[in-house]
Amino acid sequence: GAPFVGLFQSAMLYPPNLLHLLVPVAKGISVEIALHLFLMALFLFVWMRGKGVTPAAAFVATLSVVFGAASSLRVLAGQLSVIDTYAWWPLLLIAIDRLGERISLGWLLAGIAATTLMILAGHPPTVLMGGVAAALYCIPVLLASRERLRLLGCLGLIALAPLGLSAAQLWTGLHTAAEGVLFKHGAGHGGH
Repeated sequence: GAPFVGLFQSAMLYPPNLLHLLVPVAKGISVEIALHLFLMALFLFVWMRGKGVTPAAAFVATLSVVFGAASSLRVLAGQLSVIDTYAWWPLLLIAIDRLGERISLGWLLAGIAATTLMILAGHPPTVLMGGVAAALYCIPVLLASRERLRLLGCLGLIALAPLGLSAAQLWTGLHTAAEGVLFKHGAGHGGH
């Protein structure tokens, strides 16, 4: 047996999953999906508007992402942890943009919260792929900033603080993964 908290996709410590303690499973899953698609849409729309996109164009772009294949096929497959992780990406991008314009504690905390929630949502591959994309996204923001050093510090905190804030789930999950067959008898230890 493995500790349930060590199985990333169970997302035991993901705060929105407290909903499942209050409602029946089927209703809880439906509410979770609706909530996260709404959050994704809201944050995407705000991010697009912050980029100077017209409201109509931002609305169409938001609809195409939220109801496009990348999201809707995850809903059909019941991949809650992926949908939950997707919901927080636009908030992270907003925080990066706002910090690039002016360093503020509020946007720093928003970036840390978004990254922490992505880790706790339970789909490490999506967090990893998004982390690479976010790092690349930061390059032009850093180059355009007047406060590059302070911004670099903030971006570093957004990357590192969530590792501590999500440590109970993250490190338990990594330990559980290290106990798996792949790591004991395969690629993780050189194989035989």
